[in-house]
Amino acid sequence: MENIIEEFQLFSFDLQLSSAANDRAGQFLFEVMPVYIKYGQKISKKALLACAVFVAAQNKFHSFQVQQEGNNSQPEITVSQLLEKADINIMEFFTVTCFLKKNYPLSDSVKQNLIALERKYLIVSALFDKFESMSAEIFHVDTTSPTPVNHSNPGANTLLKKHKTLCWMLFLVAKAKVLWHRQELLATFHLLLCCIGEVIRITPSFMLLPPFDSIVAKNEELLTMLEVLSNHFHTKSEEVKAVYDGWLHVANELNIGNKFPEVHDLQSIYLQLYIQSGDVDESLFLEKDWHLLPSLSEQNLSPRKHPSTLIRRTLDTSEALNTILLSAPDDLTESLRNSLQKCSVDASNIIKNFICQSKGTFIAEFIHAHEGSDKSLAQRRFQLASRYYYLMLDALLKKEAERLSATEFTSFIQNIVFHKSLLACCLEVTLMSCGSIGPVNFTPIPHGGSFQAQGVGFPWILKVYSLEAFDFFKIIECFIRGAPTITMQIINHLKLIEDKILDSLAWINGSPVFGGLSGNGCSPCCKAKYSPVPSKSYWSPNKDPLQKTPGTPHACHAVNLFLNKVSRLAAQRLEKMCLRLQIEKETQRDIWVCIEHVLYKKTHLLQDRHLDQILMCCIFAVCKAKDQEFRFKTILSCYDQLPHSSVSVYKHVLTEGRKEYIFKFYNKEFYSEMTSFVLSHCGNRSDSPSLLISQSPVILSPLYSLPTKKNIFISPLQESPFKNPNEIIYRKLPSYTFGSLQSSKMLQDINVSLNKIPSKEKVETRGKKRLTFDSEDMEPKNALLSARKFLRFDDTDNTGAFKKPKPV
Repeated sequence: MENIIEEFQLFSFDLQLSSAANDRAGQFLFEVMPVYIKYGQKISKKALLACAVFVAAQNKFHSFQVQQEGNNSQPEITVSQLLEKADINIMEFFTVTCFLKKNYPLSDSVKQNLIALERKYLIVSALFDKFESMSAEIFHVDTTSPTPVNHSNPGANTLLKKHKTLCWMLFLVAKAKVLWHRQELLATFHLLLCCIGEVIRITPSFMLLPPFDSIVAKNEELLTMLEVLSNHFHTKSEEVKAVYDGWLHVANELNIGNKFPEVHDLQSIYLQLYIQSGDVDESLFLEKDWHLLPSLSEQNLSPRKHPSTLIRRTLDTSEALNTILLSAPDDLTESLRNSLQKCSVDASNIIKNFICQSKGTFIAEFIHAHEGSDKSLAQRRFQLASRYYYLMLDALLKKEAERLSATEFTSFIQNIVFHKSLLACCLEVTLMSCGSIGPVNFTPIPHGGSFQAQGVGFPWILKVYSLEAFDFFKIIECFIRGAPTITMQIINHLKLIEDKILDSLAWINGSPVFGGLSGNGCSPCCKAKYSPVPSKSYWSPNKDPLQKTPGTPHACHAVNLFLNKVSRLAAQRLEKMCLRLQIEKETQRDIWVCIEHVLYKKTHLLQDRHLDQILMCCIFAVCKAKDQEFRFKTILSCYDQLPHSSVSVYKHVLTEGRKEYIFKFYNKEFYSEMTSFVLSHCGNRSDSPSLLISQSPVILSPLYSLPTKKNIFISPLQESPFKNPNEIIYRKLPSYTFGSLQSSKMLQDINVSLNKIPSKEKVETRGKKRLTFDSEDMEPKNALLSARKFLRFDDTDNTGAFKKPKPV
């Protein structure tokens, strides 16, 4: 602890921070040290110091993504300066930020700053790799003429380097001025094409490869050059031209039409923008600065190949979507009109009005989410999604036209929830394919909250159209099965969304799932052992979908399908957990019985909670009942190793109206609801009934008193989750912690007190165990208390109930 504080003092002195910034960073480092000592021994100390300074700076300034052009405020130090002073790679820095996000309660603003920084770095680093490969296809490299060292006599390759630098610096300036309000991969890539096209126009034709050399020789306009670049690098020229208006703004500001700016002019402009933003100096990519690149050991593990990169995958997904929608109309297709004619009333106007209203809603919220974004981008995204919607609706109606009568078909078409869900799914796929969103953001948006923090990642689209996650779930499988062409990236994206709906989003208070489970027509214990046709989730051939109640067969059918998938997901995760914990098959089956009981009989335990929380509680309870107890800390450590895990799952569990640690939820709610079931169905099945009754409470509870000395308690305090000694229930009693710096006199007094404890046989022998609690002569009253404590890991208070949680 003292060593790292001294290192921080030297580090902050080297940075020449202000006293206020130094104090903020020091305070943050002091608060995070217990977490670092407990969990973070493998992370870099230098990276931790750099991260402390970064967090201190971000507590004062706005997020990178919402900084407005012309803002005079700027942080005291940038991320690149931190990396240089600490002599660390950015991957080390991100390792620490991920560690802190997982183990330390950072503020929401700091978390969003870190997310923005990570996403910005990933986009720019991917674009630079793409820029390098593109340059090899655009510029001619003279392999017979090495690059001269003397810049006063530049050769062909030196001139090539100058033009590449000009391209990259022009792109960085344009990106900072045009796309400062959003971080969208494809839009940024298209802006890069605009910059490359402008530089190609001033490049001598002998330095270019076909077909670019012939275009320069003909002195074509920039738009013509952009079409050639788009075709050559397999992207849509319409999307590139959409960014062209923003590029013209930069071109006019830099007066490119009269005189193209020099490299040093662009570097000077970018330097001001970079210092103002306080993030990474992206011009260092040109210099192959090791602070921004993966480590050399990772690069040299194998010869470099050309796998599908992030840009290539995004372009492929976008191209696949555009291929489907390129020839699709912006209105009802003839086939769709024919399907709608089977309705008893004309539904064409209903659909047109729905699309018109939905368009206005989406554009308004999209612009709000991308603060400062132009309206045309939102319009193009919705145009693609609406075309997709018409295609999907036509495909689904063709399947149902053969099964439903005219009356039933009409009632189905009038189901507005179905149309909202289908359009929302099309919009989600379109936004993902166009690079508007990165990894799925699974943090639910609070009611009345701002969209800015979440961007347009899922479940943003649910908030836009006031959709329930359960309704969106019902369209996912229909969409995947009915899509004319769909890529694996889209399927994986939708599967991730489905998993999060199954494990948490559908269990929010007020969800239709609970209404379906409480209805008379659908018993909560009817276990779905089949996979119904997905398209039946939205309608029933017997009743108008708009008039359905939770107790109808339709609701029962949809909920059964939902519970069937929840059960599969829970079984998969349970198998992974049991494999890591090395739990026996018989015990695993008992745990599954406990989970099923919650799903079909105690569903209220899942309300506003996560499926994984119930899974971990069931593992702990059943293993405890079968004499195979695992500490909660062991279970949580195992859970952390799962790819989908999140620390918030077990640190923020709804418990009596408040967000508490998972063991408090276990004590206060799960225990009282599940004790009788676990003991009756999953308890120790040995022929000897005394095994369950006489189980030692000392072994089952880490905080216990000696049987003949009730005012002496023993607890593994070092493993306790309590960070504050005032939270310990016996804080009024004298205590001694082994390994601490307390006086040894307290330990001597405790030893004297222990030595005075008389044994039942009054034998003063030091060789005999004093702490023997497994006596077969246990009284019935004590046996009853032991049985009650069997699934509890806490202490007794004056009421006889257990309130103190077990250290994990």
